[in-house]
Amino acid sequence: MDETALMVLPSDHHVGDEGRFADLLARACDCAAETRDVVVLGVTPTRPETGYGYIERDGLPRTSPDTACAALNLYSAVRFVEKPNLARAREFLASGRFLWNAGVCITPIGRMLAEYQRHAPALWQAFAPVIAALREGEAELARTRTAAAYAAIQPASIDVAILEQLADLRVAASDVAWTDLGSWAAIREALPRDGDGFAVHAENGAAVHVVDGRDGLVWTDGADVAIVGLDGVAVISSGGRILVCPLERAQEVRAAAEASARHAARPRDKPDA
Repeated sequence: MDETALMVLPSDHHVGDEGRFADLLARACDCAAETRDVVVLGVTPTRPETGYGYIERDGLPRTSPDTACAALNLYSAVRFVEKPNLARAREFLASGRFLWNAGVCITPIGRMLAEYQRHAPALWQAFAPVIAALREGEAELARTRTAAAYAAIQPASIDVAILEQLADLRVAASDVAWTDLGSWAAIREALPRDGDGFAVHAENGAAVHVVDGRDGLVWTDGADVAIVGLDGVAVISSGGRILVCPLERAQEVRAAAEASARHAARPRDKPDA
């Protein structure tokens, strides 16, 4: 079991070409099994996204033609950068050295267990009884022990606990169609777009009209929407609230929501009797 490739895959992502993505994962599994490397997937960025984590790669491919890794565009990972501001994201895009961190990790099970023992001993100790039950074929016991382990641990992402600690981490660069559905810009990437690059999602019979606009998004749950002469804009109408912003600043919606909440909580002046 220790030589079996383990894949860590987030569940809230959109993959445009599932066959190509599956082929990429299969090649990464072959590479990791042969070299015992830890391989993460980096996606070539298409925009200065502020809501994603990035991985900086070095400039030299780390593959040779006589290994299973030859089918990958493999580099050494230099560092992780979490959610840069817009100016830095633009610099990352221009440099060509930074990849979106897709959150996908592939490595042999034995290598991952060894790294947990080395870099995250508290997590290792909490889950060691689960591993023992799995090795003994006791699935029900493993489930029980897993619940107890999760109740006892301090949460830590695999990026922080393990991947950022590795000196020999490899990143497979790819232009596979991938999107983390965590922003309106990402939602637009996952939706069909017209010839002018506008994506529209309209519910409950809502009408949407775009005149002289390009590369934007409209999402409405019922209100009719008309746009004239705007490029790169997001117009969101949902639950009786409306958001209008440049797509490249769509990650700042949290700030708008917090301001709205503060306004709603503010005491209102009472009218004169």
